[in-house]
Amino acid sequence: MIEALQKLAPWLVDLPPIPKAILSVLIVVLAAFCLAVLWQPSKKGDAGLSPPTPGSPFSIWAEGRWPKTGDYEIDQTIDRVNRLKAATNPSDSEVISALQPIFQKPIFAHLAEEPNPGMALFIFCKAEQLLTVYAGKISAPSLRGAFGTARQNLISLQDRLAVLYGPGFRRDYHCSNYSSTVHDYLSHLPDRIQDRLVDQDFYSANDRLQNLRSLLKQVGLRLT
Repeated sequence: MIEALQKLAPWLVDLPPIPKAILSVLIVVLAAFCLAVLWQPSKKGDAGLSPPTPGSPFSIWAEGRWPKTGDYEIDQTIDRVNRLKAATNPSDSEVISALQPIFQKPIFAHLAEEPNPGMALFIFCKAEQLLTVYAGKISAPSLRGAFGTARQNLISLQDRLAVLYGPGFRRDYHCSNYSSTVHDYLSHLPDRIQDRLVDQDFYSANDRLQNLRSLLKQVGLRLT
């Protein structure tokens, strides 16, 4: 390596031994650092919502004080999960029963059931929030794993719909900051650069949705 550098920079040959050694060490360290950066695993998109941080709206909701959103099925779910606060250790069946209403929404049968992409994003956002919080109250490892897989599917669906709002749209930030109500969420959305998912993008997203639907039925979150 040093010989190659000497060919590229002949003036290195004329340096005294100590400065030449120091420079060589610095070059080796710099090369190692560059390789470490290049080989660092790339981060794939967003892992989803961060755990609730103390004092944030999400942390208050996670304590069983979810606000009404203005959507009927979601608000049914919110009524039920807020009542879970009275139970110190709710059973798995109680948690699943409380979460069921949101997953009965037609969009969880087929993506075309919700023609408004913004509303679809809001539904998937709230579903992700609810699963993020209540997966921690599930005792059965297999159910916790299923909740985690369902959450990843919801993240993927949001990512696919988010492209309709342009590259600057951060669906995770939007979900964290503007999801108290339907109106809050929709009114803060940027203009769409594309009306809807079409062709392969639509079919790919709906395939992911069908995987989610199958999983929801398997664990009892969706009844039909």
